[in-house]
Amino acid sequence: MKNILLCICLLIACLPARSQTLALDSTTLDITIAVDSTKLIAPFDIEWGFDNKLWITDAKTIKRWDPATGNIKTMYRMNRGYGLGLAVPKTMPLSGPAYVYAVFDTSYYYANSAQLKLYRLEYNVAADTLLHPMALVTVPHFGEHSGGKVAIGTDGKVLLTTPEYEFVNDTLNAMRGRVLRMNADGSAAAGNMRPDRTYSIGHRNSQGIVVLPDGKILATEHSGPSEYDEVNLITPGGHYGWPALEGMDHCTGLGPDSCASATYAASHKKPIYMGMMTPAGLDYYDHPAIPEWRNCLLVGTLYAPDTCLAVLKMNLTHDTVYSRRNYLKKNTGGINDLKRTRDICVAKDGSIYCIVRDRLLNIIGDSLINQGCSIVKLKNNAYVPPPVSLGNVEGEGTLVYPVPADGHIDMSIADERLLGESYRVTDIYGRQMVAGKINERQMRMETNAWPAGNYALIINTANGSIMRKLVVVH
Repeated sequence: MKNILLCICLLIACLPARSQTLALDSTTLDITIAVDSTKLIAPFDIEWGFDNKLWITDAKTIKRWDPATGNIKTMYRMNRGYGLGLAVPKTMPLSGPAYVYAVFDTSYYYANSAQLKLYRLEYNVAADTLLHPMALVTVPHFGEHSGGKVAIGTDGKVLLTTPEYEFVNDTLNAMRGRVLRMNADGSAAAGNMRPDRTYSIGHRNSQGIVVLPDGKILATEHSGPSEYDEVNLITPGGHYGWPALEGMDHCTGLGPDSCASATYAASHKKPIYMGMMTPAGLDYYDHPAIPEWRNCLLVGTLYAPDTCLAVLKMNLTHDTVYSRRNYLKKNTGGINDLKRTRDICVAKDGSIYCIVRDRLLNIIGDSLINQGCSIVKLKNNAYVPPPVSLGNVEGEGTLVYPVPADGHIDMSIADERLLGESYRVTDIYGRQMVAGKINERQMRMETNAWPAGNYALIINTANGSIMRKLVVVH
């Protein structure tokens, strides 16, 4: 009998696992767990970075997950506070350091009396870590509407959604319920509506912001949950209604002003979409891997009764939502039972990552214990991409030798598409050692004047950055 049972168990173990799928109109997406709950604590924001890796704010840390190896690396750890929003450059800058922006909240999750702080951290290529944290903005808040989502504009300016909970008079330096816009050092950017970094006002519980390729800024807002949840096109000087108005024109009856007053009538910006979503994070999708979702906003939802993912089809000028479709319904069992979708991001290959089962947490002492929150991946495995572009390979067209180098480093360019591109070498402190254009297939860099140590070669292309680590000895 034992032998029979053993054979049955082995047979079951050898059977292929039944895949979880999501059927669209003509595309089927496979759903897999990319990062399971044993590797996470309280993930809040995910971003696809310049290095083709997934960056995560997770409790007191900023982590990075490598899809090629499945490894997670802690890039930075805060002594106090818990991570909210995160912004990572899509490509390495042509000159100067690459900055990552992260929001940490002194509350254990995102509620209660707390302070929200936006930090700038410098990515060091040679050391492959984040260094030199610099606090740019501090905003107090007194409830769970903490905002705290951050994005980098196409102009390089930094955008931040701020907390909102109590009704306060909208005055200079009153930071609640706003979108702030600032330079990399935290100073107010030119073109704002006010000198206190204010770009727009009248926002309620904005937990998602995204910058589209054409530079337009879109943000989500809760209104309850109720049917008045919003997606807004953010413009300088715009007033988005709260606390007097929500949705298209629903008057809340709340102070400190009347929705019929000249204040709101003159500057109120109506949302480009209204409907019950309880929206959290969002991203923009325009990849051929999922044709049904091209030119769409992907919105993660928290309490919407019939969906974990809302897909909003947009017009070509991105100022109108044509339609909405709901996917990944709750309580369906298996991996599709995602419950709350905290954030979404789109990878360069067209796959989609979502933080799901959000807020299933226990607090033991001063620590958070994850009870099931994970990151899932949605991908069309049947999609065959066109020939690989330079941005999707990590330096396959470049050979750097010798390693370690003593006296010189040779760079061999196998792919002619790299000719004419910019390159630079930095040390572990971000100091630039040499820079220029790739004008030959074989190039040599003299290293006698460089201190012994680790360096990084960065080649910028239109599709991303290629990075190679260098070692110099004497």
